[in-house]
Amino acid sequence: MPTILTKLFAALGFLTLLVLLAGAAMFLSSGDNEVVIEQSLPSPDQRHTATIYRNSGGGAAGWCSIHVAITYGLAPFSPTADNGLPMDGVYSGNCGITPQLEWSAPTVLQITLPAFINDDWSSASVKGTGASGDVAVRFVFLHTE
Repeated sequence: MPTILTKLFAALGFLTLLVLLAGAAMFLSSGDNEVVIEQSLPSPDQRHTATIYRNSGGGAAGWCSIHVAITYGLAPFSPTADNGLPMDGVYSGNCGITPQLEWSAPTVLQITLPAFINDDWSSASVKGTGASGDVAVRFVFLHTE
């Protein structure tokens, strides 16, 4: 009898080890992420640029988020600010919704979103101004019935 239990525990231990190794491999491979710029919209006076970009990764159990950032000037956008330009993140949410951008004035960015009634929404983060205070952000939520 003890040999059957020993073999059973050895098999369970081996299976547990395989599951742990598979989980570690997925975790280590999930570090790769992809950033895709969806839209860049310069302000009317060309002093700021609003950019929508998608960030995704994670392999089989992947994740995806969409962001709106304001940068200064017309330099190419970099989500990691490696171009040396400051970036103000003013919106982030799940990829199920793509915001619509419009400059209503040189320092007022309007972001239009569907109403928060969709089951796909799990979270969103919004800010009413850029971190520098140079740009006001106005959110418009469309009502759908």
